[in-house]
Amino acid sequence: MGAMSIGTIIEWCAEIETEVIGNWAQFERYDKHEITVADGKAILPCNIYRILDVYDVNEMRIMRYHNNGAYISFSEFGGSISDGSKLYINFYGIPIDDETGYPLFLRGHEQA
Repeated sequence: MGAMSIGTIIEWCAEIETEVIGNWAQFERYDKHEITVADGKAILPCNIYRILDVYDVNEMRIMRYHNNGAYISFSEFGGSISDGSKLYINFYGIPIDDETGYPLFLRGHEQA
């Protein structure tokens, strides 16, 4: 197996923080995070823990979507969201370093 990229390692660490450890006190609320629909789905940020809302530019809530953890898809609901659409999500997630864009982890979680 070849060398892993730093992005892959960070993604795995974020997955451990959100899906295994799930320390609620660490999570921050993110509002109006923009996502773009392509091929009937939109990629979710790697630091996401729980989606609170999905809505369009007119702030109309979108109730019908499937979240598989990596992206949300709309195509199985009749394709009501067209490709190229800008949507917004409110969510709880692990904090992100402003300088590097990398997720921040609590002290004591280094082993994970």
